[in-house]
Amino acid sequence: MPGMLGPLLVTPTRTLLITGASSGLGRAFAQRALAAGHTVVGTVRKDDDLARFEALAPTRAHGRLFDVTDDKAVFDVAG
Repeated sequence: MPGMLGPLLVTPTRTLLITGASSGLGRAFAQRALAAGHTVVGTVRKDDDLARFEALAPTRAHGRLFDVTDDKAVFDVAG
């Protein structure tokens, strides 16, 4: 019967930038966003972490080497 299941909810996919995507909260946020179908650009500090992050969802997990504790790198990105 129409209406028995309520309205169909459609969540648009987003592209998210998540820092610290290689571990801890950043990793958890990234995994949840990817599981929900979103695209994630995740920052990591090491090459090994970059490959592991991108392997989570090869077409939607895009890793970037970036250390937020490096003031010069932060200013270069933030411009």
